[in-house]
Amino acid sequence: MARLLALAAAGPFPQFGRCAEVKPLSAVDPAELFSVVDNRKEGGTPGWALSEHALPLPTNAWWENLAMAGDTSSPEANVFQMPYVIMADDRGLHAMQPFTTGVTTQGFDKVEALSLSAQEYPKGPRASSWDELGVTLNWPMRDPKQGVKVPLVRGSPYI
Repeated sequence: MARLLALAAAGPFPQFGRCAEVKPLSAVDPAELFSVVDNRKEGGTPGWALSEHALPLPTNAWWENLAMAGDTSSPEANVFQMPYVIMADDRGLHAMQPFTTGVTTQGFDKVEALSLSAQEYPKGPRASSWDELGVTLNWPMRDPKQGVKVPLVRGSPYI
């Protein structure tokens, strides 16, 4: 018991000394490492995908890029579903296999995508339901019984 009291009195990590003596892991400015940054406008308001939902909305979801994008056809609206990069716009769903572009970076190209769409282009995409691992995207049409519905599950090899 006395040994436990002595350890508690010494602080959380006595072998490391004071926190002021610990050097930072890096002093590099993040702007130098990441040249492309998505500066969201209008305070980060939800885009078309969540436009028909009341609050509360999901935060920190793996598909948040799609939900926050003002223009879902832009590269900033991509979703890394694993193992694919997914983009969903008014014309349909586009699944791309990422490829290595450098030591620590990957890229994707919509030209090489597998695209799923409808002949009559509906409005969309809309997130109709979601949970921690999945999101269901809808492209509704005038008739509520018609349209395209795509469930996406993180880590699933199936689209």
